[in-house]
Amino acid sequence: MSNYGFGSGPFSEDKGSLNPAIEAAKKVMTGFKPDLPSNLTQQHVDDAAKDVLENAKTLQEKNTIVQKHFNKIPLELNEEVTTSKVAAFEKVVMARIGK
Repeated sequence: MSNYGFGSGPFSEDKGSLNPAIEAAKKVMTGFKPDLPSNLTQQHVDDAAKDVLENAKTLQEKNTIVQKHFNKIPLELNEEVTTSKVAAFEKVVMARIGK
């Protein structure tokens, strides 16, 4: 028998350490705008998509190509490279490939 009663556990109102994950899921479900680099142009996306289509045969090769093209995007002075920016760029590139 579980130690959880009706007022505790993962489905209770006390979300505890799940708050960040829940907030992130809410942002995704409500159409949160991705964290793209401020200087991203359509040319960056098109070049990366073309390179992936022509040269990527494995997931690792695709990831390497996306990272290479991401590194070519000039960032603003105080703008940081974050995993969310790279993931947002990859998502845009993959969407471009799907068109």
